[in-house]
Amino acid sequence: MIAGDYGEIGAVRLLTSAELEQVFGTQEPSAADFDRVNGQSGPLGDLTDGRWTGRCVVIYREGIPDEISFWGFSGD
Repeated sequence: MIAGDYGEIGAVRLLTSAELEQVFGTQEPSAADFDRVNGQSGPLGDLTDGRWTGRCVVIYREGIPDEISFWGFSGD
């Protein structure tokens, strides 16, 4: 389920355009960009909405969507 509302339980939200620019400096982050900032203690972890929620970002290769990366927290 992709959530539109902030912090909806059991949902995953895409990063917004503003978040993409803030974290990656681009609207089309590559796998290398994602690896550079990945980690729960880094900027991506700061964008997680809380327990039972997740975030995701489309990863681009040569300007074409190539994969989706997910992160978040279970309720455990």
